[in-house]
Amino acid sequence: MSRFTQQEETTIVKNAMELTATIMVEEIELRNIKSEKFRDLPNPPKRTILRKPEKIYPQYPPKPTTTYSYTEYLKETIGIFKNLRVIGIAAIIIFLSGIIIPGLFFVTFLLMALFPILFIFLIIKYHSYSIKRQALNQQLSESQEYLQAVENAEKLAEKQQKEAEAEFQQQQKKLDAEYEEEKNQYENVTVPKYNEDFNTWTVIQERKIAFLEEELKCNKEALNSLYDATKIISKTYREFTTLKWLYEDMSTSDHDIRYATEILDRDRQRVVTAEAGKRTQTAIYDMKQAMMNGFNAVYNAIEYGNDLQEDSIEILSKTRRDINIGNIIGTVQRHNTNKMLDSLIQKK
Repeated sequence: MSRFTQQEETTIVKNAMELTATIMVEEIELRNIKSEKFRDLPNPPKRTILRKPEKIYPQYPPKPTTTYSYTEYLKETIGIFKNLRVIGIAAIIIFLSGIIIPGLFFVTFLLMALFPILFIFLIIKYHSYSIKRQALNQQLSESQEYLQAVENAEKLAEKQQKEAEAEFQQQQKKLDAEYEEEKNQYENVTVPKYNEDFNTWTVIQERKIAFLEEELKCNKEALNSLYDATKIISKTYREFTTLKWLYEDMSTSDHDIRYATEILDRDRQRVVTAEAGKRTQTAIYDMKQAMMNGFNAVYNAIEYGNDLQEDSIEILSKTRRDINIGNIIGTVQRHNTNKMLDSLIQKK
């Protein structure tokens, strides 16, 4: 026979369910807070180094070449070649005549014998012509006009090189000035501000974690005190899903804890626990949404420094724990008082 009424047992199961859900939510929140990372330090600025201008080479004018031809050379060196065209025509006529007129065959034969000698002679003369032509080209390349054109091309290239290097130096100087400004901003503003924000964030995170850990500790103590003081819920039925099903069954009927657990243990246990399991995530989510307002209020107080230090967090948690334990003790005391009154009335 239980020491408590059905209503008192229902209240005890409800308290156990709510404390269990609270602990689950706080454990989730604690994991989330511990997994949070502060933003990364921005990368330092990088100095941009321009590519140096490439070497500008002078665009020299093409070297002048003589128009002195091989024919002109032959005319100048050998008088017989002055009328080279006439000689060539005459040789062709004599050659053809020797073929047509039998009496001139010897002349034709003689001309044919002279052709190889003439060919070798012309090759030798061409070599001399090439030497003279090279000399003439050399003279032209050393002429005042050509040398002046070369000098002008070199001066233009030198001018363009200086302009390109001056533009490069100007742009590099501008980029270096911007880099120094960004570097100074980074070292004297960005990094100190980041370190300050990181230190502040670290302190806030530590206080949030301390708050949640103290809350967890107090609620676990309260839950253990509830189980130890009442001793109506065995370890077999202390999971949130089971507690939720028991509370819903007992709060909507006159079933006491014993009968509710008997129903749970019957053949349909698997079905009812599965149905309760489907609602567990929703219940935890609803509980978390309800508790987040309280978390956020504490977080805001921590972040803005509204008199919520570690000692006040501990006091807040102890107060909450004491209220939970007080409710439990009050339930037991009220039950004992009711039993004493019933006993007195029966004696009278």
